[in-house]
Amino acid sequence: MKLKIFTTVTNQPEFAKLQAQTFKEFLECEYEFHLVDDSVDSQNLSEEYISICEKNSMVYHRKPERIVPHDPMMGCAFAVQWTYQNIIKQYNDSIILFVDSDMFLFEKFNPVKYMQDKIITGCIQRRGEVEYIWNGIFMLNMSKVVSLKGDLNFNCGTVEGELTDVGGHTYYFLKDNDLVIDDIQPSYGGFYNGIELENMETFMNGKFFHFRGGTLWDRKKDVYERKLEILNNILETI
Repeated sequence: MKLKIFTTVTNQPEFAKLQAQTFKEFLECEYEFHLVDDSVDSQNLSEEYISICEKNSMVYHRKPERIVPHDPMMGCAFAVQWTYQNIIKQYNDSIILFVDSDMFLFEKFNPVKYMQDKIITGCIQRRGEVEYIWNGIFMLNMSKVVSLKGDLNFNCGTVEGELTDVGGHTYYFLKDNDLVIDDIQPSYGGFYNGIELENMETFMNGKFFHFRGGTLWDRKKDVYERKLEILNNILETI
């Protein structure tokens, strides 16, 4: 089986470059990296993303009909679901790794080997009694996923009376199949290689590093600038 990596992007092309660099350095298997461009036309970022993909042997996809809802969460959900429905499902014999546009690999890892005996690995979020797969990082063993009932739906919104984040509607897939996934919860804050983190988190014992808020959806530019400095300091240590 071959690894297919997916991310959806709206801005911050520098993060796409860093993803290409870190995954190339630390992945221990063959892979194909797919970048789904969901940027707004007025930003004129598509040519830059195309150039990044060409220079880093990534597969570029332009998501059509960019929807700009009032809630950034909905825009993200639309992009993830479009990617799953229109691209990921084609690869029913592959291992899929989906990551946020500000999620980076900082240690050696082989997702194909890791997923051999698993169906889904991801971060379970909980809203009351509702449990679902968060979109920020998940892995799918597609040959096993497609054999199950129903289909994954990464949309957000109200589920069983609870307001969910992106991925909320995966609750129904998990429930219908009585499926317990390999749950990888984040380690929030603390230190990374001796450097103190601010509103950042890691997954899988530090293998994956999540910048958090990398699209600046919360408009906290002062925090964003401090976090960029922290990230650059960490990059000097790995």
